[in-house]
Amino acid sequence: MESWSLNPIFGSLVTVLLTVLILLLVVLLVRPYRRLSKQRRLTLLALRIAVILVLLTAMLRPGRIVSETKTRPANIIVLTDETESMLQPSALDDVSRWEHQKRVWEDTARFLLSSKQDVETKWFGYTNHISTQRWDSESGIVTQAEPTGQFTDIGVAILEAVTSEPGEQVHAVVLMGDGRQTAYQGEVDIRQAMNELRRRGVPLIGVPFGREGDVLQSKDIAIEQLPQQFRVFSGNDVQINAIARLRGVLGSPTKVHLKLTTQGGATEVVQTLEVIATEANDIQPVQFILTASQPGVYMLEVEAASAEGEVLLSNNRQVAYLTVLEGGLRVLYLYGNRLGEQLEMRKSLASSPDIELSESYIRHFSPQNWPDPRTNIL
Repeated sequence: MESWSLNPIFGSLVTVLLTVLILLLVVLLVRPYRRLSKQRRLTLLALRIAVILVLLTAMLRPGRIVSETKTRPANIIVLTDETESMLQPSALDDVSRWEHQKRVWEDTARFLLSSKQDVETKWFGYTNHISTQRWDSESGIVTQAEPTGQFTDIGVAILEAVTSEPGEQVHAVVLMGDGRQTAYQGEVDIRQAMNELRRRGVPLIGVPFGREGDVLQSKDIAIEQLPQQFRVFSGNDVQINAIARLRGVLGSPTKVHLKLTTQGGATEVVQTLEVIATEANDIQPVQFILTASQPGVYMLEVEAASAEGEVLLSNNRQVAYLTVLEGGLRVLYLYGNRLGEQLEMRKSLASSPDIELSESYIRHFSPQNWPDPRTNIL
């Protein structure tokens, strides 16, 4: 498309026209003082008018605008789920989610190949990170035969995909999968990934696989937030805390074992607890009390029993290390006031992993009941 424009000086067309009018009046009113022939007078008049026209053109500052519309291919990112949860049944009878997803991406790949002049495609598989580029502009998608990933982190997958090539505009992200977030302690919160898409103005198109309600009905038990190191003196008690994340096992008791492995490789179950989910997706605290025995380095393992039909088993256990040191303090604390400073002192001593605290309350006896019969504990 082509158009012309005027940009007069001072932004005023009236000023330009008045200037030209004054110049024309000067040309007509001012006569040469010498007598010239008619031809010379006409030549001089033509030169003056030509100068005025050039000045008029310069003051109007005309411009020519040429508009050309060039179409760039849309940049589309496709993400396909490659975790083991895709082996579960889909909404179609006798077909797994992986097979259902494979049919969809084959149809999608044919469409994208036929539209490669208009659509530039990037295709990644994702687990807890995205894979290498799966898309070949000549042959289509190249992917693995079966899903092998253990954890799904949707937040990381989306963020890594949209930031994979800085400076390129992404027009849409297509997310295929069952929508199940199995990496509970993901590196990127899903809200952070959504905020990044919103900031870039990129729409997210979800293509779900699986029956409605499968995410809540599927069973999964995970042990989380177990500290990696414990340190205690021999003979003292150590408190081992973790949480059990329970999904799809509402009302069913789940056994959680604390296992201790010595440096020689011998393993024993030290303690067993039962936790019961009160909601479809619940978190229950797990707390063990272990008395440290011989000095040395031990491996602790908190393991939850698997539920029937549970697919992902690798998150049912967590490992920590216990260092038992020789020595430590054993303190007998006798007190006569249950409140105030003496209460805070007892709490402070009991909170130390290096101190084994024994406490006893001293009653106010009458003289005939003295001495205290508990003096033998000293």
